[in-house]
Amino acid sequence: MLRVHSGQLERGICMRRRNRSIKIGRKGAERSLELANLRFEGTFTKDDESEPNRSTVTLYNLSPDTVALTKQKDCYLMIEAGYEDDMSTVFVGDVVFSTTYVQGPDNITKLDVMDGFINWRDRRVSVSYPPGTTKQAVAEDAARSLGLPVSPFPTIAGAYESGFSFVGHSRDLMNMCYGRKGWSIQDGRVIVDKTRARVFILNEDTGMIGSPQESLTETKEKKQVHRIEVSCLLNAAILLGDLVKVQSRFFTGQGRVVSITHNMQDEWTTSLTLESR
Repeated sequence: MLRVHSGQLERGICMRRRNRSIKIGRKGAERSLELANLRFEGTFTKDDESEPNRSTVTLYNLSPDTVALTKQKDCYLMIEAGYEDDMSTVFVGDVVFSTTYVQGPDNITKLDVMDGFINWRDRRVSVSYPPGTTKQAVAEDAARSLGLPVSPFPTIAGAYESGFSFVGHSRDLMNMCYGRKGWSIQDGRVIVDKTRARVFILNEDTGMIGSPQESLTETKEKKQVHRIEVSCLLNAAILLGDLVKVQSRFFTGQGRVVSITHNMQDEWTTSLTLESR
């Protein structure tokens, strides 16, 4: 297991018992239903785009009451996983579609889940600001209008000398303030500052699988981007924006996490895309 201490992975891996927890409930309810060690499968991808992350989860042998809960309006799903008591959030999202069918001895429920989808889809805002209002103030209000917790705000320079007004979806105002790749929703939180102070180390002793793969790509702005693709044992503690230092036999380098995929099938692994510019 990859244990996290002070933002870094401890060296050494102990083989310990897998653990997982699934919580299903309705937004605003005092309690949710927790299903510990339920059999499930899923691939959970998170990137830094403003459109919600989306995943399909397969759950086995839910009770009829739990199946009915997944079909209720405003139902959400949270998956945590790890080893023994050391678990982290894999995915949180709104259930947008639920279907159940029989296959052999099993009842199989498939859920389409989107992170923060209801707020992203439904929240609207009507605002008007006087001349001289800072862009920072408008951007912060835009983020709060989504109705979700917000990460620390980055500094945005400038002001609207003639004032500013907007009526429409909060997501469109966010795109105006931060750009389509300048914000995202991750595990039910609005992320507007992608840079984190945390550092993780990946090598053979901390769970790295195989060899990292490098590539050089060019952005639309004609800037060169160095990408590193690397996989490890499941580690949901690593988040977008974290700095990962990769150490292997033929490559040593580092980059910020821009994409994460947690594969939870027969094997539990995490695939990362890192970028350095």
